[in-house]
Amino acid sequence: MRWIYSPCNVDLQLDELRPVTLVIENPQHLQKMISAILSQMNSEGDDVILSEGNQLLSLEKNIFLQLNPFEDILNNRKIIGKLYKTISCAAMEFPQERSELLTAVIQYFDRILGAVRFDGLTYDIDFKDEDLYKLFDLRIEEEGLSLIEKLLMEVRICSDLLFLPVMVFMNLGSFLSNDEYCELVESCVNHKVYLLLIEGTEPLDRTGDKRYIIDKDMCLIQKNL
Repeated sequence: MRWIYSPCNVDLQLDELRPVTLVIENPQHLQKMISAILSQMNSEGDDVILSEGNQLLSLEKNIFLQLNPFEDILNNRKIIGKLYKTISCAAMEFPQERSELLTAVIQYFDRILGAVRFDGLTYDIDFKDEDLYKLFDLRIEEEGLSLIEKLLMEVRICSDLLFLPVMVFMNLGSFLSNDEYCELVESCVNHKVYLLLIEGTEPLDRTGDKRYIIDKDMCLIQKNL
């Protein structure tokens, strides 16, 4: 898979087996690239090109973008919506249990409405499974997770729930130990997710990555290719 950012002449090959680190030392150019990515996540602009073979891929439908690793995004609307649809598909394998649940709910309502002794009450029994998940606040547990545990959960979500092939992180090297970094890389490899790490300064203690550096003079330096 190929990632191109034309204003900085960035042209790199993503690798399923190795992370790719893109370092842009000039803060203004780094800001512009992040802005370009955000715009294209909303279907605006074309400075960033993601492709596989001869096929152009939209960023919006193919990348998981994380600019703040501490942000609580595990239960955002997009992820929860996809989670509910996935669970609803699995629930279709249990029609008897669903029927028994519906029967129990009807019996429960009949009893409590009968106890109220108020005429004219009715209810709708044609509910969607998603309504039940919302009622019980079905969600991904994130309380108490360490940063690396949260990132590993995001890899699983990216691969197994959202089916996005590329994860893009910003300045992640500042927050992970070398062991945690290796754990993240291993998880991405196991889940067949491309990992692109965008940094403002070169991480000196990181190994095993393909590295592209756009220095302050806009010269391209390639390492470990």
